[in-house]
Amino acid sequence: GTQSGRSKKVSLCVVLDQNPRDLALRLEEIKTHVDEIVAIDTGASETAPQIAQLFGAQLVSSSDFPEHKNPWDLAAKMASGDILIRL
Repeated sequence: GTQSGRSKKVSLCVVLDQNPRDLALRLEEIKTHVDEIVAIDTGASETAPQIAQLFGAQLVSSSDFPEHKNPWDLAAKMASGDILIRL
């Protein structure tokens, strides 16, 4: 369900190509403000997908969707929220 007090569902979209330490810090700060996390695994990091899953992210491998050249487009397609936030 949505976080209390909000009528619109908020999805956080993350492309896992960043420093895993930064990723954990950012997800920790924002996790209570979003209803779902969609993380696109580009294969650029071995540890980032594991970190994202620790925060309850829906993990999607970009290699499973070769028709989506832009991982942000794939994240937006997979997100179910009314409002999408990019991280």
